[in-house]
Amino acid sequence: MSSESVTQLSDLTTGNLLSLAKKNALSWKAESGGNIVGVLGAEVPTEIILAAGMLPVRLFAELEGETTASLPYYEKGDSEIVQRLTGLFLSEAPDWMDIIVIGNTPTFNTPVFMFLREIRRLKPELSLPPLHIHETFHTGTARDAAYNLQSCYRLEERLKSIGGDTSEASYTKAARLIATRRSELVELFDKRSQSEPEISGGEVQRAIAHTCLMPNLAVPSCTSHANKGPKLLFSGTDIGQMRAYDLIERAGCTIVSDDHDMGEPVCRLSVSNPATVETIAKAYSDTPPRSARWPTEDRITHVIEQAKSDRVDGVIFWINDEDHPSSWDLPELKAGLEAIGLPALIFPLQPLSDWNEAEITQTITDWIASEFAHTRVETTQ
Repeated sequence: MSSESVTQLSDLTTGNLLSLAKKNALSWKAESGGNIVGVLGAEVPTEIILAAGMLPVRLFAELEGETTASLPYYEKGDSEIVQRLTGLFLSEAPDWMDIIVIGNTPTFNTPVFMFLREIRRLKPELSLPPLHIHETFHTGTARDAAYNLQSCYRLEERLKSIGGDTSEASYTKAARLIATRRSELVELFDKRSQSEPEISGGEVQRAIAHTCLMPNLAVPSCTSHANKGPKLLFSGTDIGQMRAYDLIERAGCTIVSDDHDMGEPVCRLSVSNPATVETIAKAYSDTPPRSARWPTEDRITHVIEQAKSDRVDGVIFWINDEDHPSSWDLPELKAGLEAIGLPALIFPLQPLSDWNEAEITQTITDWIASEFAHTRVETTQ
């Protein structure tokens, strides 16, 4: 697959991303002979995977694909996200992935690992690839920093056990490639955060999704225009948010900032030179406080400072209904933001699918009319 296969970000949808990623990965494997690593979670260090001569392909729950393979292992009422992610890996991994690496956060990632591990044990005929869980903790203590470093060493050794090989040169090359991808995303972040945003938040989400799934390819070009209404910070769950951003921006606002695992803070992550396991572990340990993993006070301080820095007009909280820990600090976050004059809209916990789109759009429209009566609202949808 060449970079010309998708020439515009607007060509990307939750329906075609997975097939594009598979085509790209298989083409890369045919040319390089390297292994393909299915990844779940933002805190799995892609630099280590690339340095081992492998291609990371990060899946997320928003992707559309065949997920029914997991249904025999679930009872009524079980997690929709876990079922969907497990189904994606069961359907895709045997055909084109050589190993699956799962990060320990968000909270629903660990059950995905456990389900896949047990299905692999009970059903060897499914030919699921090997599994590895990668853990990262963010207490800021020296003990957890040391643990995070050992996690990175364990990942490196696991990849070596299936044919990977690393060197000082391979780490340098991997870090440069990821830095290039991130610099492409930063250019888009800067365009959407201007006083008059040039692109929509939805387009930036497509760019991030493209980089997660196809990190060996440059980000396609962007031609979309932003709305003229309020500029918002979006705080949500790490499931992929292309559909949510597009839906919210229909109301005439533009999402110019975000703080979740498919958002700007993760993509601005920077590994110090020279790139080594140690510098990579430190970079992933020191990422900004996002939901459900950091002390509440740290999280509140970070969100308020980010909202000020990005000069947003308000904040929308959009948490998935299976991501309960991420919702626990919302009252304190809302109070902290309103104390500095920033309105915050907290949506009820949202399902992965089956949204009442008309109701959501109306809720945002009414909120904008109430809080931003002075702001001119023009949509480009």
